[in-house]
Amino acid sequence: MGSASSGSPPGRHPAGVEVMSVEQLRSRIGRSHQDRPLRPTFHHLLTLVRGTLWHTVDFTGYALVPGMWLWVRPGQVQQWGDLHEVDGTLILFESDFLDRATAAGAHLNDAHAPVVYEPDDADHQRLTSAAEHLSHAFAGPASSRSTCGRPCYGTCWPYSCSAFRT
Repeated sequence: MGSASSGSPPGRHPAGVEVMSVEQLRSRIGRSHQDRPLRPTFHHLLTLVRGTLWHTVDFTGYALVPGMWLWVRPGQVQQWGDLHEVDGTLILFESDFLDRATAAGAHLNDAHAPVVYEPDDADHQRLTSAAEHLSHAFAGPASSRSTCGRPCYGTCWPYSCSAFRT
């Protein structure tokens, strides 16, 4: 995958998706990546658990706080705000990672879809749970299974994407 982070997914995970904490992102990108606009070729989904992040997408500024989701689509210009006062989860994925039905339901290729999403309580719980499962799946092999025993990224991700339907 390209670089929000300058790295590629670890070999033990499926090609086309990577999940990391904001802390991991801070350690992987230099200040130069935060200070200049970037045009990634893959999706960024970001949610916070602490702090306020000012993030620019297509030259419009957004204040992201816990409970909100930021979705930067391929080709959009983004610029990171100060990552030192926030914590959260970043999910990076290629456009072809999701199956067609999930991609259609999530409006994956909608260039006019909202950048910031504030889910209702039910969707918030579903999205938070999916992000937690994905974080555990990417933390290491021992934690990469859901309670049903299947790989977490295969069982929870499609359901969380449906929460972004408009």
